[in-house]
Amino acid sequence: MKINGRKYRLKKKVKIVLFIIIFLITALILGLYIQYRLSNTYKFKELGYNKEQVKYLVNFDETFQNKLLKLDYDPDLIKLLKQKYFIQNNFNKYLNYLDSHKKVTIKQTVALVNVGRDREYYTKAKKTDTSKKELMLVNKYNYLTKDYVPKDVKEVSIQYAYDDRSAADKPYQEYKKMADAAKKEKISLVINSAYRSYDSQKSVYDEYESRFGEDYANDYAAHPGYSEHQTGYAFDIGKLGVALEDFEKTEEFKWLKQNAYKYGFILRYPKGKEEITGFKYESWHYRYVGKEVAKKITKEKITFDEYYAYYVDKK
Repeated sequence: MKINGRKYRLKKKVKIVLFIIIFLITALILGLYIQYRLSNTYKFKELGYNKEQVKYLVNFDETFQNKLLKLDYDPDLIKLLKQKYFIQNNFNKYLNYLDSHKKVTIKQTVALVNVGRDREYYTKAKKTDTSKKELMLVNKYNYLTKDYVPKDVKEVSIQYAYDDRSAADKPYQEYKKMADAAKKEKISLVINSAYRSYDSQKSVYDEYESRFGEDYANDYAAHPGYSEHQTGYAFDIGKLGVALEDFEKTEEFKWLKQNAYKYGFILRYPKGKEEITGFKYESWHYRYVGKEVAKKITKEKITFDEYYAYYVDKK
């Protein structure tokens, strides 16, 4: 009887242990299931996103995920989030812009919103950061004060420019290297205009406005304080005896297209990017941004405005 009692107690203990193990496993499974049901992974699946889409969505921070979960399922949302120049802080602006501009693509929306084209220019402009030197952003949303003059502005030799021209020293030195290299290939470059003071730019804008009207002036000339020429880092480059409007037809233009970035210059207002830059295409307007930045802008086929929004302002 004693032996049988021990066997009974042993069996009872085994049953209790097995019960506890089964209970714990069940509780664990139930807990994991509840945890899964409460997870954003499950919630995104419930909205209708597939496995790969969900995997992509849960890589964002939790706060942003929760913002996405408040929206209905939208296959275009993934396309928006995967845009190369997508900026998370601009997400609501992208949605608002897409909602109010039905014919604009997602790619265009990201570019336009990033550079501020979703708002009225000039009226909500801010003073630009002049400490950035070659990365100073001056456009219809970022301005220079009336008294701003580059500290290193100097007169340009008539060997490289028309008479009575000035430029900031650093871009001028790089321009000379570029012009000298071009000359060896029988390409003749000349600076038509570089540094302009606030008052000089005012004269330029006023003349455009008086001759062609305000709309035309806004497309082709910057308001005083909003011109890159005031930085001393923007050069209008042409060919002797050729009007700037015809510069695109010259061998000089073709040479710059292939080589300008090697010396730190970019075509500032390229064709097809008018909506982004806010200005009409100008084959003669070049901006010094430094060799590394110029190479990246040229390789990615973006404007300086886009580069600034994604690589400078975003940081």
